[in-house]
Amino acid sequence: MQVFIQLSSDVRDFYWPVEVSRIPMPTPLEFYRNYVSQNKPVILTGALKDWKAPQLWNLDYLKDKMADTLISIDSTPNGYGDAVVSDGAKDYFVKPYVTKMRFDTFVSKFNESKKDGSAVYYLQHQNDNFRTEFPEKLKSDIGKHLETWASTAFGLDPDAVNFWLGDSRSVSSLHSDHYENVYAVVAGQKRFTLLPPTDLIYLYKRPYTAATFLHTDDEWKIVQDEPTEHVPWIPVDPDLPDLVKFPKAANLKPLHVTVNAGEVLYLPSLVFHKVSQGEDHEGKTIAINYWYDMNYDIKYNYYKFMESMILELKLDQ
Repeated sequence: MQVFIQLSSDVRDFYWPVEVSRIPMPTPLEFYRNYVSQNKPVILTGALKDWKAPQLWNLDYLKDKMADTLISIDSTPNGYGDAVVSDGAKDYFVKPYVTKMRFDTFVSKFNESKKDGSAVYYLQHQNDNFRTEFPEKLKSDIGKHLETWASTAFGLDPDAVNFWLGDSRSVSSLHSDHYENVYAVVAGQKRFTLLPPTDLIYLYKRPYTAATFLHTDDEWKIVQDEPTEHVPWIPVDPDLPDLVKFPKAANLKPLHVTVNAGEVLYLPSLVFHKVSQGEDHEGKTIAINYWYDMNYDIKYNYYKFMESMILELKLDQ
């Protein structure tokens, strides 16, 4: 175990930033050389100059453009989808309840739920939803410069382009992705809590039985998936760790990043992140993100070796 503790310490000493820089958009080559190749996050300013969305996308405008458009909506009782949740007897990896509804219906439920607390609605279904579910007349509000720039840097087109609309109650629990993430905030703020991949030794990642929230007759239930599946997930909240259950989490030193409307975060592949939100004057947060498939190079192989050693030998216990 000591070798992985030393690895985590060395990464913080030699590579991991103490704060995330804000820079004007560099050339694709400079971006790749200084940030992508080093797996280092950065905030880009001035990247959305050709976007009309930050000025136009209030709720009335969106309803006018896509009132009857059917959209996949995630909902939970507590704002946490894809998270470790207990039913009182057992911990599960619980996915949100997903339903299709008209966009104007979603907006009504989104606003009403803030008052009655019946549910937390989040338009965030990560299925390339912006390209597959949204009308072309809305896509014209998104400029092409950012995507063209990022595609040049990564040498490929995005695997997915996702639209996110939620409020401060919605939180993404700590996880990592096999994607290079270019995350543009249109309205409100996104607040990221970041940890380097080498902090896995402190995160107690384990397989949990998969389940789904079910919402019927104003009652929420956790229903185990059939057939039974197990999903490896992280139970630790890096901002408020339960040090009785997870004492090694005391070694975490989270990096906190606030991304404002009009800014873009480059979130490198494999970096652990928790995401919360700050609302604008309408009580909403909107973002568009581009997922680019990572290079499965020696970095990935090293990470998988570390992960298999820690998980299979239970070195983090």
